[in-house]
Amino acid sequence: MKILQTHSFRIKIAMLAGLLSGSMLIGFGWVFWNLNYQFSLSSIDREIQNFGNPNLNRRHGANHYDQFAKALKQILGEDADKMFIMIVRNERDMTIYQTPNWPDGLNLEIPQLGGLSTQKSTPLRGGAQSKGQSLPLKNPQFITLSDGSATWRVGVMGNRFNTLVLGLNIQEFHSGLEKMKRWYLGALFTVLGFTAIGSWLLANRALRPITVLTETLEGITAKGLSQRISTGIHAHEFQRLISVFNDMMCRLEKSYLQAVRFSSNASHELRTPLAVLQGELEQLLHKALPDSEGQRIAGLMLEEVQRMKTVIEKLLLLSRADTGDLRVERSRIDLSQSVSNLAEDIVILAPHLKVETKITEHIEAFADSHLLHQVFQNLVANAIKYNRIDGMICIYLIREKGVIEMRIGNTGPCIPVMEQDRIFDRFYRGSSSNEIGLDGMGLGLSLCREILRAHGGDLSLERSDHDRTVFLIKLKSTENDS
Repeated sequence: MKILQTHSFRIKIAMLAGLLSGSMLIGFGWVFWNLNYQFSLSSIDREIQNFGNPNLNRRHGANHYDQFAKALKQILGEDADKMFIMIVRNERDMTIYQTPNWPDGLNLEIPQLGGLSTQKSTPLRGGAQSKGQSLPLKNPQFITLSDGSATWRVGVMGNRFNTLVLGLNIQEFHSGLEKMKRWYLGALFTVLGFTAIGSWLLANRALRPITVLTETLEGITAKGLSQRISTGIHAHEFQRLISVFNDMMCRLEKSYLQAVRFSSNASHELRTPLAVLQGELEQLLHKALPDSEGQRIAGLMLEEVQRMKTVIEKLLLLSRADTGDLRVERSRIDLSQSVSNLAEDIVILAPHLKVETKITEHIEAFADSHLLHQVFQNLVANAIKYNRIDGMICIYLIREKGVIEMRIGNTGPCIPVMEQDRIFDRFYRGSSSNEIGLDGMGLGLSLCREILRAHGGDLSLERSDHDRTVFLIKLKSTENDS
């Protein structure tokens, strides 16, 4: 069933519950309908027998059946001609009596009756009993016929001399059944509607623990691994799943904290020996003879130490950001002036590149100037390194609806689509870095994003194509910034 091939488990449960309930209601309705129909027909058949059997207790002629028809008219009232029809045939299959209202379009082939039964004729209406010994009756048969304008329930009864065919108009019976059918269908669809709503609510309630689990998972970040779900308020069937989830969160939190502590401790422990090593190398470099091999080696070693020191500082900042301990010393800064100074620095650092700026004046931010300067320097350094010789760097600064947007772009190589989701991963270096042979550890963009998020902002790759690559910085503007 394609209708059940949905990816929503909640919809599947609701549909299956509704389908099961609907099938039961339809099945019950079908059984009830058939039982009611058969019971009603049986009542009509008994009525026909009660009318006909007393007139088969003896061998009667046409006059008797004419009197019988008149008696039926008195019983059935003014519309008796529309209510019953009758025909009587003898043992030679000759019609000895027929009511004038017998329909012309009603073709009746009288079925052969079975053998004689042990039943006796029933008493006449009014309690009168037939005189003499009653004739044994044949087993009656009942059929439903239609002449196009009315539907008749016809009973065929008889003894060994006469066969009595008596029909009652059941048009009103069928009309009543149609009304009952419409009422039942209306009630069925109403009940199915309530069943569908109830099934949906039941599915929601049954899947509530899964919803809570999903919401908890969606809200988990590296800083929120301590979240747990209480097992006491949920059904027993879900408690094991929740317990497994809580145990998994415990293991994740423990492993994460161990990794963060290791990164932080290692960074702290390495800072002192690197500082000592840097000082010794600087002294060695100062004492070495100019252009000597010792001076060259000391210079190379000093560069590597400084590079390691930079990496350790970045790792330390990242570990603090992971644990929420990154100190952001906010102050009101003139962002427009800072970005203008940044553009001037680019002209000095890369005179071969064209610099395009669009800076809105008097934009202020409440932020840590040192950390923001580190972000800007990192992005500008990348824009210079990953650029063409005659390329361009663009810097745009605007403010829209209380949000500061800063774009830093360059005309360097396009970042492949497969790599665009990974450029903010730690220690990830794209294919362009490897092809060009540029230095770096793959920590800069990750650190920039963490710093901006600590300020309530974000860093994202807005576009990267053969024309240019643009990074977008978003920050909150100051309250009185308009």
